[in-house]
Amino acid sequence: MSIAVIVGLGNPGPTYNGTRHNLGFIVVDAFAQAIGASWGYERRFKAEVAKGSVAGQVVHLLKPLTYMNLSGESVSALLRYYDYPLSSVCALHDETAFPLGKARLTVTQGSGGHNGVQSLIQHLGCGFLRYRLGIGEKPHPAMDLAEYVLGPFSSQEQSTLAIALPTFINGLQLLVTQGSAKAMNTLNRT
Repeated sequence: MSIAVIVGLGNPGPTYNGTRHNLGFIVVDAFAQAIGASWGYERRFKAEVAKGSVAGQVVHLLKPLTYMNLSGESVSALLRYYDYPLSSVCALHDETAFPLGKARLTVTQGSGGHNGVQSLIQHLGCGFLRYRLGIGEKPHPAMDLAEYVLGPFSSQEQSTLAIALPTFINGLQLLVTQGSAKAMNTLNRT
C-alpha cells in the first residue's frame, strides 16, 4: 500500500511553536498548505487532522495533540478507525544526527532515542517510515538535549529552514506518488 497517513510529530501550544522539536509540525503544516488541505480538530484521534489529495491519492495529515511522548496514542486511533496498515504511515520528526536542511527517509527499526518515535513503536510496532528532519547536534556537549530541542530556531536557522522547506515538501509528494523506494533514492542522496 502507498502512504496514506503523514504524521508530523511535535508538541501543541504556543510555548513550543517554532522550536526544533516541532519541526515535524512545521513541515506537515507546509505540506498541508501546498496541497490545499485545511486542519480541523478530531477528538477521536486527539489530533489536528487534514485530508488532501496528491495526484489523485487521498492522504491524511495528522498532528497529535497528545504531546510528543504520547504520539502513538493518536496515530494508532487513526489507523484503527480507517483500517490502514502500518506500512501506510510516514512520521516526520526532528533528528540531531544530521544538519538542519537535510532529511533522510528510513524504515523504522528503533527509536534512536526519540521519544515521539518510541511512542509510535510502542503503540504500532516497527515498519512505518521515518522522515527524519535534521536539526543538527547541540552546540555544546554539556548542553542538555531537552534544552536544545525545545529551543527556538535562530534567525539564521529560520532562513536555512525556509530554503529547505520546498525540498521537504517535494520529498513528501514524491513519497506519495512514486513510493518509498524512489523517495529514499532521491532524498537520501542529497
